[in-house]
Amino acid sequence: MIRSTLSGVKDLVVMPYDGLTRGPTAFVSGIAAGSASLARNIGTGVITSVTNLAVSISRNMDRVSLDEEHRKLCAIHRRSYKASHLGSGLSKGLTGLGLHLLSAVAGLVHQPIQDIGESEGIVGATKGLVTGVSKGIVG
Repeated sequence: MIRSTLSGVKDLVVMPYDGLTRGPTAFVSGIAAGSASLARNIGTGVITSVTNLAVSISRNMDRVSLDEEHRKLCAIHRRSYKASHLGSGLSKGLTGLGLHLLSAVAGLVHQPIQDIGESEGIVGATKGLVTGVSKGIVG
């Protein structure tokens, strides 16, 4: 974020200065272009910072989920797509959010059933239910 903001501030100073050497109309154009560059670079820095924070939180939540299969699928999903522009990135992000929410709801049902099926006896089934619900909530 700092790098992009500094780039915008540089443009805000350099573009009007270059315009000043060419005349008053170029100076005004330089101020407009420099201001637009500053706004664009600040916006880019903020979006990049928020995206990196969200990715970091997502990866840590995947580690906490204790579900190795889920972690592998998320890693494949992250590597499979790089956004080419803002619209495609937002589309992919919102689609991923929806799929993860559906997966979480399905996990609340699937994990307890799976863990109960793998256990023996009433104590094992109770333990499996608690473990499965915990995995479903976290995952």
